[in-house]
Amino acid sequence: MKASDDPKFETWTPENLVKFAYDINAKAKEQSETIASLQQDLKTAITAYRKLIKDTDHADTTHGT
Repeated sequence: MKASDDPKFETWTPENLVKFAYDINAKAKEQSETIASLQQDLKTAITAYRKLIKDTDHADTTHGT
């Protein structure tokens, strides 16, 4: 996106700027919640992976392989 494609905020009415700010704030909160959820999913997946590797290594050593 070129700088010339940017909105001309100085031409917006105060009401439009306020609405835009509220909309952007809501979107930022939504994205923050999505990121937090994905981070938790990643932690859960890493924990499960580590357990799987540990269980696999333990099974390999107890079965004489």
